Amino acid sequence: MTLRQKQGLILLLTVVGLVLALWHPNVVVMAAGIMLLLAASLLYLVWMRCPECGAWFGKYPGDYCKDCGAKIPWDEKTKRNL
Repeated sequence: MTLRQKQGLILLLTVVGLVLALWHPNVVVMAAGIMLLLAASLLYLVWMRCPECGAWFGKYPGDYCKDCGAKIPWDEKTKRNL
């Protein structure tokens, strides 16, 4: 999964969580929306990190890491280390 795909999934979870939490009258569905928002926040903190140094990208990630200066591979699939 590329970083751009991960970013899209986080955005989708955030939007669905907001819709469920704010506009649905059922308390159980609202709680599910809040859980989706929490999951999206956790995934953002875990996934949005520099592959070279591990630094968090922050609010406005660019093309290069702010800490180490490495180019961020937004569209490259990450290699799994087993």
